[in-house]
Amino acid sequence: MIRKALLLKIFDAAYMQRWNDKIRPIELIELDKQAHKMVIAYFLGKFEEDKQGFNWIDIIEGGIFELLQRIVITDLKPPIFYKIKEDAEKYKRLNEWVYQELEFILSPLGRDFCERFCSYFLRSDDTVNKRILSAAHFYATKWEFNIIERSDPDGYAR
Repeated sequence: MIRKALLLKIFDAAYMQRWNDKIRPIELIELDKQAHKMVIAYFLGKFEEDKQGFNWIDIIEGGIFELLQRIVITDLKPPIFYKIKEDAEKYKRLNEWVYQELEFILSPLGRDFCERFCSYFLRSDDTVNKRILSAAHFYATKWEFNIIERSDPDGYAR
């Protein structure tokens, strides 16, 4: 059962500004970025849906899981996050903490959902579903970067 606390947590992403350490000609919000990512994932998925292992539910859940993770670790800058992700044990501990922060709002969705959430970040398998989400993440981030780079072209080393 979806409860108000979960909806409010997702709504937090509507107030999370992205690239707030850069000159931006427009507001770039986390919820917008995640929605853009999922639209891109849909189009990529349409090209891949006949591939073995492809699963729309895995893509949708993965998008939700990644959004919730991002809401919790909002203050963790990407270079630090990726450094942590390189170390399996540190990444596992980070995601255990993320789950602890979300357990109250996720538990009404059932044990199976909570287990899928926890295992999603522990799996290192390279599935077509994860590749689609990863590519969608990259394209949505690149789109934002292109906007801010135009605002301050000298602010980025080539």
